[in-house]
Amino acid sequence: MKKLIGAIDIGTTQTKGVLYNEKGEELYTIYDNYPLYQEKANRAEQKVADLLKAFKVCLKGLLAQGDVTGIALSCAMHGLIILDKNKQPLTDLITFADTRSDSVIKKMTLKEKETFFQETGAPVHPMLPIYKIKYMRENNEELLQKGKYFVGFKDYLWFLLTGKWWTDRSTASAFGALKINELAYSADILSWVGIKEENLPLLKEMNAKSVAHKSSLFPNLPPVTFYLGGTDGVLANLGLEKMSGKTNQIVFTMGTSGAFRKIIHTLPETLSPKLFCYSMAQDTWLLGGATSNAGSALNWSLETLFSSGDFFKVGEVLQKEFKAHPPVFFPYLLGERAPLWEAGATGSFTGVTFGTQKEDLLYSVILGILFNCKLILKDMTLLKKPPFLLVNGGFFQEEALCQLSADVLGYPLQSFKAVEASCYGGASLISEDLKLTFSSKDHLGKIFYPQNNSSDTSFKNPYEEAFLIYEKLFKNYQETLPLVEKWQKIWE
Repeated sequence: MKKLIGAIDIGTTQTKGVLYNEKGEELYTIYDNYPLYQEKANRAEQKVADLLKAFKVCLKGLLAQGDVTGIALSCAMHGLIILDKNKQPLTDLITFADTRSDSVIKKMTLKEKETFFQETGAPVHPMLPIYKIKYMRENNEELLQKGKYFVGFKDYLWFLLTGKWWTDRSTASAFGALKINELAYSADILSWVGIKEENLPLLKEMNAKSVAHKSSLFPNLPPVTFYLGGTDGVLANLGLEKMSGKTNQIVFTMGTSGAFRKIIHTLPETLSPKLFCYSMAQDTWLLGGATSNAGSALNWSLETLFSSGDFFKVGEVLQKEFKAHPPVFFPYLLGERAPLWEAGATGSFTGVTFGTQKEDLLYSVILGILFNCKLILKDMTLLKKPPFLLVNGGFFQEEALCQLSADVLGYPLQSFKAVEASCYGGASLISEDLKLTFSSKDHLGKIFYPQNNSSDTSFKNPYEEAFLIYEKLFKNYQETLPLVEKWQKIWE
């Protein structure tokens, strides 16, 4: 009997469920959306009830397709739910985009930040749950007195689904206190936060599995095996690398946010503070850098400049024969992770003139997003130059953006057709456990080469010179950022 394999990814805007056959070919996809609540400054939360409903919708949809052998779970990184002694939620899901704990980080010494980072590989940033808990301890002690357990949504879901109190290695690494070389928490960091290991789920590998237990929340489930899975970033890399069948590549994902990620099997002697390095499995890590400002900044510019989020405008501008005079744009509309790691960062245009047109501004936003990405990629390639980039995400649905990205970044890139990479990665965990041949080439797309790699020796890539200027201006931006933050506070 042919096996059906499923995966469900709980993201920041929607939950996705995908069903595959034993060869890795996509058979069925289902989605369910929900809002992100940002009703107060620096807050970004999701309702646990919304997430549970979406999961149940996607689970029901997958199971209705036939006898499913296994389903793997995937979830967005850095979420936090505080539970009481009975494992009931006291909070909604506090997402990675919540920056309230920036005040905690500003009080840390440089030595503390460096120690925490080198021990865990997790960047010192308010997105991490350990800083969220520390913030609550300093600002809402009443909540922390009731709080007994601290989990991400997938951990809580796994408990409701199977009755087992587990978390996987990649989720624990993104929590911010997992030792980078061990499947163990740092006692010193937990002590600093004011919690103990008993307040956290048991540590397991991503391929850990269990059947569901009987519960009123998930009644009458068929005998399907659930796999613990991991974070969306880790599983997306597993999925795309499995699909491409290539080695020595960097995965470049650009949706609302963006990231460069590379699976490595040897740790560098000293970790770059501009990057993250999350544990995946024994002797396997995910090295990368993530930006908060990708499709989010692009959508802002489309809606602000053209009163529309229509993506076709991007292709129209990039393909239009107009003499562009783009200003310099720093895209930090949502603060920033890599390369700044400053939650209070803001966006800015430099070089605007009376003759600047809307198209120039849009073009500068696109260039600003890509130059910012190149700053991250530059740190990644200090280790070893990748022969090409594997790209996925909504940003790359426009071919003109794919070509521009190759030209700006200076590397060939291969796009993927519509694919839920995190789901594919989760399903590949099941295929390995079942010893199946699971590698579909159906989603491999076109390869885009940088124009300066062409045989035309007279071609001069303007983006190389522009990036050198952007780097220098970026250093100036870093120096003036504290003054800009003071300026912003005047008007609060």
